[in-house]
Amino acid sequence: AVRGEDLCARLGGDEFAVLLRDADEETARAVGQRLVSLSSAPATLDGRIAQVAASVGLAALQPGMTAAELVQHADIAMYAAKAAGKNRVQVFSPALIDVSGATVLEAELRQAVDDGQFVIHYQPIVDLASGTTTAVEALVRWQHPQHGRIPPLEFIPLAESTGLIVPLSR
Repeated sequence: AVRGEDLCARLGGDEFAVLLRDADEETARAVGQRLVSLSSAPATLDGRIAQVAASVGLAALQPGMTAAELVQHADIAMYAAKAAGKNRVQVFSPALIDVSGATVLEAELRQAVDDGQFVIHYQPIVDLASGTTTAVEALVRWQHPQHGRIPPLEFIPLAESTGLIVPLSR
């Protein structure tokens, strides 16, 4: 689906990136649509028909942009494509970033899961009458590289609503 001069990479889990060299938006859309068509074609596995959905987010490298920002923009566009019904190609635009910043937080949460930015803290559960520890609770905390520790109330509901709670729990 890609051209010989393009670069494909697995970012983690079921996410991949394709770097298109010297491609205008029309070419990028065409490659993205080929990727969607090929990825979502039915396949026979163990005698059964299986089909997956594919969503593609496109982002263009801008002067001064870091690689992380480029991937984040593509990620935001991909989630917009998923939200619009999957099996789509979506070009990044600043309008895709919702006012609350939840879309950006979701992209950062995905990256945090891949990068292992979570730490476990153990909290004892104490029997007040005897003063003995009866159990220990494991609590996850997100240690964000720029924002410091992010409280669970800010990321657990998002992790649950996006399905990221499963890889985060692992």
